[in-house]
Amino acid sequence: MSRGPVGSPLARVGNLPKASTPRRLLGSGIEFLAYWMAAVIFTAVGLAFGGLLGLLWVPLMLAVVASRDLNSGSFSLGKRIGSMRVVDIQTAEAASNVQALTRNSYYLVLIFLMIVPLAKIAVEGFFLMLVAIDTMMVIASSRGRRLGDFLAGTQVVPVAGGN
Repeated sequence: MSRGPVGSPLARVGNLPKASTPRRLLGSGIEFLAYWMAAVIFTAVGLAFGGLLGLLWVPLMLAVVASRDLNSGSFSLGKRIGSMRVVDIQTAEAASNVQALTRNSYYLVLIFLMIVPLAKIAVEGFFLMLVAIDTMMVIASSRGRRLGDFLAGTQVVPVAGGN
């Protein structure tokens, strides 16, 4: 049985095309580097100006991570660069915004917890551990699904016509 294009009746669970693993990792790496650089910049500026400005990175990062997979991932720099989008595995249609938020929910909770001074280092370690788990899952999963994809019932697929 041949696979249909994403969104067709033939493109269903198990038949969805897998997004390129190198593109997924490159896109995620670019986004992670951008997030890290923003956090460092905001923290440094905050330290220079008494600490309060450094806390601005938390709501900024919450907004960026929360919105990156909305509208099927169209706000994600990594997905744009890699010509990918997030779809519902049951319908092969664009993932809903609720699925997008669910997909990134554990990262959102951890970013929010980073405002707790005594928990910051532990939360950062747990954050990096989840990034490592997600990376291993993308590589090991036959469909390239990470933990958030399993929670939300989604999969990242190549966009038709993408390289």
